[in-house]
Amino acid sequence: MTETTFVSASDGIKLAARVQGDGPPLYALHGGPANDCGSFGNYLEPAAAYRQLWLLDQRGCGDSDDAPRETYSLGRLAQDIEDMRKSLGHGRVEILGHSLGGVLALTYARHYPDNVQTLILVCAPVRGWKGVLSDPGSWPVWVRVSFEGFRRDPDWTSLYLKHELGGCPNIDVVRAHVRRSRRYDAKRLRPLMMAGSRPIDVKSLVRAGVKIRGIYGTLDRRFRAAAGYLSSIGVPVQMIDGASHFPFVEQQEAFHQALKQVLLQQPTAAHA
Repeated sequence: MTETTFVSASDGIKLAARVQGDGPPLYALHGGPANDCGSFGNYLEPAAAYRQLWLLDQRGCGDSDDAPRETYSLGRLAQDIEDMRKSLGHGRVEILGHSLGGVLALTYARHYPDNVQTLILVCAPVRGWKGVLSDPGSWPVWVRVSFEGFRRDPDWTSLYLKHELGGCPNIDVVRAHVRRSRRYDAKRLRPLMMAGSRPIDVKSLVRAGVKIRGIYGTLDRRFRAAAGYLSSIGVPVQMIDGASHFPFVEQQEAFHQALKQVLLQQPTAAHA
């Protein structure tokens, strides 16, 4: 059974989270910035069999309050996670971040490394513009993304369906998922898109002993290079065959096998 919990951030903004299951807390951070926790649908539900699953709505998304434009920064969103953790009385937490949610997860770990048990990056950019420059094969998609971002009313759904799905075998399932309705504050878009383009020093987190794992889709043209980079600095990465940017939707069984291996520390061969 899923319930919705509300807490107040330290600046008074109401934050929402959907929770189900029992066990150690696993926070799931959605991507975006034009998204909400509904981007996970019910596709993370199998993890609730062995974790207490928390789907967090970032400020300005889903059931959380809108906020002043100047508070839409990665640092403030990381503070929101910490406010949520303290309000709920959780100790060290496991955090799964999808896409821009992975950047937020890394930002949180840089601010609060002692409160992180494990970070799971799912199809997340980790090098910002450096990652884009390092992968010429991704440039055509990134050019389209950049142009779309300058439109007054960007259509991210059509862009993804037309230019990013690649050879994913479950196109109808993905199409239904990404076309779902969502709620977010339009003021989030530009500041968080800019923030997501900046490189993050993942190496320092690895050196500090933060446990980081990656799960990426082999068909995700924008972020395959991020998987290769993580592997090169010693972060174990699992590649999901036949999946693009939503492996938990496109290849559910393989995704949850990989996630379970990470969370239950089952042995697996890392590759990228």
